[in-house]
Amino acid sequence: MKNHFSFTAAAMFFLFLAFTVHTEAGTLTTTMPISVQISGGCSLSATGINFGNYAAGPSAPALTATGTISVTCPSSLPYKVSLNSGTAIQNGVIGPNGPVVNRAMTFSNNEQLGYELYKDAARTTIWGDSDLANTYPNGSSQSGTGIGANQTLTVFGLVPGGQLISAPTNASGTDTITVTLLF
Repeated sequence: MKNHFSFTAAAMFFLFLAFTVHTEAGTLTTTMPISVQISGGCSLSATGINFGNYAAGPSAPALTATGTISVTCPSSLPYKVSLNSGTAIQNGVIGPNGPVVNRAMTFSNNEQLGYELYKDAARTTIWGDSDLANTYPNGSSQSGTGIGANQTLTVFGLVPGGQLISAPTNASGTDTITVTLLF
């Protein structure tokens, strides 16, 4: 019986050594750089739109003009450019030869001349901010992706023809649009 105990004790001892004793041939270490770069660094600028001279009256032709928005964002960074309603909003005035317009230029006598801003040369897709701040729900923002260099977006303006206003002769109508870049 003594041999049985010694054999069991010896087996347990070797089993213990098998799980606790190991040999190492050496140890090596290295570094692993971990970093992150915060996206951003976008820039934004815009040129104005000048429609020129408007001959008010029922037979007045529509006027078109363009402006530009310059966006620079890092490569692959998605962005959206929105245009608000401007400082003067018309109350649903309809020109006899044109669509309902809500943006307006105001003259010194508070008369208003309606206009609209579009994303496309055909002037069918209104540029607004309905999908962002929603100050001008008639249109949505323009989406893009940064390329690490300047990207020029064209803004297509339209003053519908046939608007009747009694602004002073040679008066200038103005409005200010806020351009917002979300990235």
